[in-house]
Amino acid sequence: MNILENRHLKLWNPNAVGCWALLFTPIFGSYLLYKNAKQLNDLESQSKARNWIIVGFAIWILSIFCMIQFPNNTGLTNGFSFWYLILWYFFLVRKQVEKLENQCGGHYLRFSQKEWFTSILIGVVFRAILIGLSSGIVLLFMP
Repeated sequence: MNILENRHLKLWNPNAVGCWALLFTPIFGSYLLYKNAKQLNDLESQSKARNWIIVGFAIWILSIFCMIQFPNNTGLTNGFSFWYLILWYFFLVRKQVEKLENQCGGHYLRFSQKEWFTSILIGVVFRAILIGLSSGIVLLFMP
């Protein structure tokens, strides 16, 4: 795809997605990066983003398990999420930033503030659901 064709694609800014993932989880960020890859018709990046979504849910489940089994060890639970976020940023976000820079030279349509607001609202709801589910599961299985 050449630069002129990319100017008509509407893509999420991967740097902004990486920053918002601090609040709304890399799972949500991976979904937005998946949508970018889909727009670019990049099957390899789509697969990578999907894999990071799956890994994100696995880390979430592992964190819940650790909260139940080791309730006094918050470092263990937070450590999984921290390292997942760091690895996700360097292996998915930075790669998509580089790929967009190479393919488009930074020349592509970005989503408007209203569209970002809608996505952020969805991110807040997604995060609230994860917190609610986590709390409910931990309370249900805590000794």
